[in-house]
Amino acid sequence: MTARRTHIVVSAMLVCVALSGCALFGSGKKPLDQYDLSPSPHVSLGQRLEVQIVINRPSAARSLDTERILVKSSSAKLAYYPGAAWSDRLPQLVQGRLVEAMQNSGRFRAVGDDRDKIHNDIQLLSNIRVFHVDVAGEVVTARIEIFMKLVDGRSQRILSSRKFSASSVAAGDSADAAIEALNQAHQKIIPQIVKWAGRRRIVAHVQQ
Repeated sequence: MTARRTHIVVSAMLVCVALSGCALFGSGKKPLDQYDLSPSPHVSLGQRLEVQIVINRPSAARSLDTERILVKSSSAKLAYYPGAAWSDRLPQLVQGRLVEAMQNSGRFRAVGDDRDKIHNDIQLLSNIRVFHVDVAGEVVTARIEIFMKLVDGRSQRILSSRKFSASSVAAGDSADAAIEALNQAHQKIIPQIVKWAGRRRIVAHVQQ
């Protein structure tokens, strides 16, 4: 992909954002293609701990709290892939995959989200800081950064906090290639979060 080709692609996205006739904006029609986040690799953490954890809906800037798939160019302009969208708002997708990964780990007695209204020993709070495709010259890269906090459900004391980030180079500038790269980056992050949240020394604080 040449630099001219990349410039044309990003420019076309920006034009689409400005027009009401594009598939995602103003037409009232369903997007041509919808995408989901793939499940993360299974992480087994050994013996189950008698602790319940609740995964809160991640917070995010307005540009990310949407069904649209964000693209950034080297000029720092924001655009969205035309005719393509996430199957739900991005924070809900990330929350769902986190709940699924925590459940599959077998580490916790119970795992729920903030809509379940269950007792929580630990709350997992998160902020999606970066979740987009970056176009720089001929290189298209998916980038993700999520800041996490583990909070004691009783005292509301922060037990631990950490930033998780990952990237993956896309095979091209199409929506399919961008989503594949975003999923690759996402699958790098989620297992790290599960291992971090399930550390015995962290969980021990709420079992005392």
